[in-house]
Amino acid sequence: MLRDPELENMFGHYMDLGTKPKIPLGWSLNDEDQLASYVHSGRINYEQSHAGLVQRIRPAWHKDPIINGYSLMVYFERQAIVAAHLLDLWYANQELISPLYSPFTIFAWTIFRDEKGKQCLRCLFKNGKRWYYGHKRLEQHFLENDYFLTYDRSS
Repeated sequence: MLRDPELENMFGHYMDLGTKPKIPLGWSLNDEDQLASYVHSGRINYEQSHAGLVQRIRPAWHKDPIINGYSLMVYFERQAIVAAHLLDLWYANQELISPLYSPFTIFAWTIFRDEKGKQCLRCLFKNGKRWYYGHKRLEQHFLENDYFLTYDRSS
């Protein structure tokens, strides 16, 4: 997991997981689409030291080097995933995003349905000096520079 010690514990922000994260126009967010480990409620004090990134992995049982989001779901089902609330917090407060994360596309495991009903994950990516929202459908291939947010509430 990647962490930036220089940014740890510098900022105090709250995430209210009882509210819905930002939902793009024409999209939906359905509870039945979420992983079992998805946190639906609670207000947490955001601590930089609890946030990290996990690289897109290829599980040992998955022989193909190309992996889609549905295959990744099996791995992330048991991880300390974080909802898209953290993407929204980082987008609104871009100074919270470590400069070490600049080369990566950062995904959160909140599964949305786009305007065509396809399951998608929202992400942040950097272009120049700013971070922007993006998304990828679960049926698409995830690349080695695709990272996933984790948030360890027990540390």
